[in-house]
Amino acid sequence: DNGQDGRCLFDINGTVSLALSGDGSADGYALTATAGSTTVTSQLHLKPSQFTSLAFTYDGSGKSWIHLMAPDSLGHIASEQLFDNVALTWTADQAGVMTIGTTCDTLRSMRGYIDDVRLFTRQLSTSDIEKNYNHYMGGTESDLVAYWSFDEPISTLRRAYDYSSTGSTANENHAKVMAAQRNSDIRPTTEQLALFSLTDSDGHYTIQSIPYANSG
Repeated sequence: DNGQDGRCLFDINGTVSLALSGDGSADGYALTATAGSTTVTSQLHLKPSQFTSLAFTYDGSGKSWIHLMAPDSLGHIASEQLFDNVALTWTADQAGVMTIGTTCDTLRSMRGYIDDVRLFTRQLSTSDIEKNYNHYMGGTESDLVAYWSFDEPISTLRRAYDYSSTGSTANENHAKVMAAQRNSDIRPTTEQLALFSLTDSDGHYTIQSIPYANSG
């Protein structure tokens, strides 16, 4: 990040956003969440020049959390509740407006690297996040409606493909790439984001479009 306050990580319809604040010194960048007229600054921080997995979850009744997992955290996730009674809602005509790395009005863009973004229609538990934060998704996980890995090999491509699917039907929630630039030289290590998967209750799993099915 360039050290200026309010550099946005994501913004959903101008209704809820999460941004970096501070100059990154001392404990790192603070995380500031805004929902309507309510703004909360987390006690959790993102350290500069360090790959960190971040999740934002909402329970549908006014409570929301952020969860951080850094490579040196020894498998432990740090979580903090942001809002206790703030409903995150938007109208039907706002559906589909979500920006990553900037606000919807593009006034608070982030300078940094974002990779492997997943969007679910349910609140993930801490256990869900701990199991999946350090590996690529297969794309068929339950309630996964969008998965942007940003791994397309064409640097000039102005689209990020959605690799999620519901059953055998692709969700096709492809994203437009606006001012962002792809950088194939910056890649997560295998310790940060590896190529493996976990079996479901039926003994099935998928590794990046390579399905496997057995009796367990």
